[in-house]
Amino acid sequence: MKVLIIDDDVDALRILQKILSRENYEVEVLSKWHDSFTIVNTFKPQVILLDILLSGIDGRHISQQLKSNDQTRNIPIILITANPDIAKNIGSSGADDFLEKPFTKQELISKIEKLVQHYSIRN
Repeated sequence: MKVLIIDDDVDALRILQKILSRENYEVEVLSKWHDSFTIVNTFKPQVILLDILLSGIDGRHISQQLKSNDQTRNIPIILITANPDIAKNIGSSGADDFLEKPFTKQELISKIEKLVQHYSIRN
């Protein structure tokens, strides 16, 4: 399964990539959101993990853009944040779920699997 992680925190990217790679996910990481639309179209992820607080842009805006595009609207998006107040306000972003930092490996895998299964049943 292909997972795209977008986060400007390089340490967080490294940790998430390591966790998911060990679980046999094919992982692509981006520390610069500017490349996200190009990578989504070339890598074709089955799920996107997207940090909310990115340099220069709110991750919820990227989520809105992806969900409004016919080619990417059916890719599940999980927003990631350390701020519980922001996490409660993801509805308008179009994101499918969120993870609040810190989270466990089990929470991460469970959310990914649940969303991918949900989308595969829908489509």
